[in-house]
Amino acid sequence: MSLFDRYIIRQILTAAGFALAIFMIIMILGNVYQEMLRKLADRPDLGLGIFFDFIGVVIPLALSYTLPFSFLMAVLLVFGRLSADNEFISMKMAGLGLWRICRPVFLLGLLFTIICLFLNVAIVPKCNNSKDDLKANMINYIKKDPLLLFADGKVTSELDGWKFFGKKNGSTMENFQFVKIEKGGNEPEFIGIAKSADIASEITDTDTSIFFTMKEQNVLIAEKDGVGQIAHIRESPFARSMGDLVSSAKRKSLEPDNVSVTQLLSLMKDESLTPERRSSYRTEFHIRLAGSMSCVIYGLMAVPLGVTSQRRESTAGFVIALGLAVGYHVLSIFAKDQHDSPEMFPHILVWVPNVLFFVIGAVLFYRLSRK
Repeated sequence: MSLFDRYIIRQILTAAGFALAIFMIIMILGNVYQEMLRKLADRPDLGLGIFFDFIGVVIPLALSYTLPFSFLMAVLLVFGRLSADNEFISMKMAGLGLWRICRPVFLLGLLFTIICLFLNVAIVPKCNNSKDDLKANMINYIKKDPLLLFADGKVTSELDGWKFFGKKNGSTMENFQFVKIEKGGNEPEFIGIAKSADIASEITDTDTSIFFTMKEQNVLIAEKDGVGQIAHIRESPFARSMGDLVSSAKRKSLEPDNVSVTQLLSLMKDESLTPERRSSYRTEFHIRLAGSMSCVIYGLMAVPLGVTSQRRESTAGFVIALGLAVGYHVLSIFAKDQHDSPEMFPHILVWVPNVLFFVIGAVLFYRLSRK
């Protein structure tokens, strides 16, 4: 590798490193605030272990999105600076053609594409499968300590068809209130208020249940005619299965985002599934491939745009990079939204942004090479 190649690569990697650090911090902080801090605030007993586990899961997810965008911005800024400092003209006067000048860009684009492909194929599905949310990843903590399911002084509705409220006092809940909602409706079947409730869990090979021991409870049972019956019970046990939490986690593991490539290839051909479901798996497979190719396409577009902007300020490069990335992702999101409409051929639509941006980049690159 020549000194010239090392110079271009060093400039791009430096700019990409700074951009990547900024974008990663923004995305990680956004995910942490949205999905973790509020849960820790409601359930401080969870501790910081789950917080750091969440950070470890979010980093690869954020990297798969920010790496192509960072490469795009780096190429725009580097070639914009080369053009503004007349270094680009000096390179052409030295007899270097545009393809030779851009060889390091395409090599880096290929390297970043391989990294993104590895992330999208091997890492991101596993991270999506284990990404913390209350119904999927907190279930192991709740099995060990069922009190973690209930937020102190706030309404808890994680168990389908039930709402709970109470204040924690050691291993019991005081002023414990619970409402059973009728299936398929919004009307309560019964409402209960207990002076206190002891909560424990029982784990078996087939199910995990929460056991409540209500003390000094008053229960209002709704009747069909609108008249309720009130009962006072000094002490009574009550059990509630956590199977819906477990089944929710299992359903999430079969979502297209969470399935490995090997499973995708098998599921997209499974005749027992509906056409819509097979289309979702087929679309997800092509999304992972098409998204990984964006690095090379971004590099092809960024070189002529960076050179022709001829601006030293980073603002111009940032605006152009942002516009390109937003346009690419809007088209990608539109294609992904058609995943369950096989008549729209969504697995082909996801390649439209790549083809469109490649054609635009090739035209701009050819015009620049002719100057």
